[in-house]
Amino acid sequence: MRAELESSGVEFLGDVHDGLADSWGTSWSHFRAPDGQIYVLISRPSRHPAAAVRAFDELRICSRVDDLDEAVRAYRDGLGMPIVDEWIHPGGQRGVLFGVAPSAIELFDGPQWDLVDGSEAGQLTGTDHAVRVEVRDRAGITALAERLEASGVARVGEIVHTPWDQDCLRMSGGGNRQLTLFALPEDERRVREDARARLPY
Repeated sequence: MRAELESSGVEFLGDVHDGLADSWGTSWSHFRAPDGQIYVLISRPSRHPAAAVRAFDELRICSRVDDLDEAVRAYRDGLGMPIVDEWIHPGGQRGVLFGVAPSAIELFDGPQWDLVDGSEAGQLTGTDHAVRVEVRDRAGITALAERLEASGVARVGEIVHTPWDQDCLRMSGGGNRQLTLFALPEDERRVREDARARLPY
C-alpha cells in the first residue's frame, strides 16, 4: 500500500515501523495526505479487534411491533436513525429497515436481566428484549429523552444511577417495547470509544 501511494506522489515520513506482537500494530507508516494532514497505515495484530473477519455482511435484529408508524417515529424522529429500506407486500404487510452504526449485541443471563430491570425501572417488567442507546453524559440523556417524548415515547421514570456506575433513563415506546438511554462513567466511556475506533465497520 505504501508503494502504491508513493507512486501517486504521496509523501511518507520515515521508514516503516515494526511493532510488537501485542502492540497497537505489527507495523505502521505515516504519510502526509494532499489535504496537509498526517495519517498512518497500520497492520493490525491478528488478535486485535480490527483484524477480526466477520462471517456475514450485515447483522439485522428484528422486532415485532404493534404500531409500526409509532415505532418509526421513535427510531427515525426520536433517535435520528436513517431509513434505508421500507416495503409493503401485496397483502398489506409492512416493514422498515434502519441503518445504524456503531452498534453492539449485549446478552444477559436471567439474574443479570432482572438486576438491570430492577435498577432501571424499579420493578421486573417481564420483557426479554430491549434497545439501549448510549449518549455522552447526563445532559445528553435529558436532551434525547425530550426529543423522544416529542415523537411519542414516554418516560417510565427518572434518571437513576445504577450499581454499575451508569446514569440510565428507562423509556417505553408503547406495547412491551423497552428503551434505555444511558451514559457511561468517564473512564469507561474513553475505553469504549477507543475500542469502537478500532473496529472494522
